[in-house]
Amino acid sequence: MKKKPLIFTGIGILTLLILAYFGGSNYYDSRFLPNTIMGEKELSGLTIDEAKRVITQDLHTHTITVTEDEETVTTFTPLDLDAKVDSDAFLKKVKNEQNNWTWPIAFFKGEKVETSEIAVQFDEAALEKNLAAVSRTYNAQ
Repeated sequence: MKKKPLIFTGIGILTLLILAYFGGSNYYDSRFLPNTIMGEKELSGLTIDEAKRVITQDLHTHTITVTEDEETVTTFTPLDLDAKVDSDAFLKKVKNEQNNWTWPIAFFKGEKVETSEIAVQFDEAALEKNLAAVSRTYNAQ
């Protein structure tokens, strides 16, 4: 008679595990798997649109430093060059390569995403303007 509660408990736990597995798979169907890292940015659990915002914000926090003979000549930001990141196709490709059914393994394994395929576009006239300003300042010295 004591075996029945154990069987029902086992079936209940197994049912909960199966539901959790399918629920997680459904959740990660439209999101990056756990431990997905691009550069220094964590993309775990983000949608493609959220990941694009993170990458764009990250781009605009960087500075570009021009040096000569180990001396800083000038510094500017990607905003100064009207830089834009075209990461849409790249992020879709990365997401499509992930298998949402393997989400429990991703908690332990993780994935580092190479960013070499992301296209960064900038205004060449703005770059020339920044470099011309450096040239004038440098030649005046």
